[in-house]
Amino acid sequence: MKSFGIKALIFDYDGVIFDTLNIAWYVVKTVCDRYCKRKVKTKKEFLEVYKRNFYVAMEQRGVSDLDMEKLKKDSIKILKTKHPKPFKNIPQTIKKLSKKYKLAVVSSNYTIIMKHALKKAGILKNFHLIVGAEHEEHKTKNIKLCLKRFKIKPSQAVFVTDTVGDIKEAKKAKLKTMAVTWGYHKKAKLLKAKPDFLVEKPEQILTILK
Repeated sequence: MKSFGIKALIFDYDGVIFDTLNIAWYVVKTVCDRYCKRKVKTKKEFLEVYKRNFYVAMEQRGVSDLDMEKLKKDSIKILKTKHPKPFKNIPQTIKKLSKKYKLAVVSSNYTIIMKHALKKAGILKNFHLIVGAEHEEHKTKNIKLCLKRFKIKPSQAVFVTDTVGDIKEAKKAKLKTMAVTWGYHKKAKLLKAKPDFLVEKPEQILTILK
C-alpha cells in the first residue's frame, strides 16, 4: 500500500467500528413501520437496504422528503438510548493507524450519536473528521468533503466498510475500498462488489497498510 501513497483512511461507523447490527435492525424496522409505504419486514430485507445508499433505499420504499426528516429525528431519538460496543481490537487498531494516517468517519448515522460512542470507546480524539447524514445523505459527497478537508487526492485515501452500498459510493468518489467481513454483509456478497482489499480481522488492516 505504501507505493500508492495512502495518507488517509475513511471508516464507515456501523458494522465496522461498532457492533450495531441488532440496534440498526430495530431502528430501521421501527422508523420504516412509521414512514415507509413498503415496510422492512425481515432481517434479510433490512440487510438488502445496505446494497445501496441507505436514504435512497428509504426513498424507494416510499418515504417522502418531509417524512425523511421525521425519520432522521426519530432515529436519533432511539439511537440516543442505545450503547453499542466497538468490535474486539478495533480501538487498538484505530489508535495505531492514527499515528500514521489521517482518519475520518463517514456514515449514514448521525454525528452526535457517533461522537458520543467514539468518545465512550476512547477513540474520538484519533479521528480528524466525523461526517454524518445530517451533512449529506450521499456518502460520495461526504467522502469528497473529507478529501477536501485533508487536501488529498482520491488515490491517497481508502474507504473501509462492511456493505456493498458503501463500496459502490466510495468507487464513485474514485477511492480504493477495503471490505471488512465482521459487519452487516458477508464475505461472499462483499467480494461480488469487488473491493480492492478484504480483511477478516481488524489487525489485518495494519498488515495491509505496511
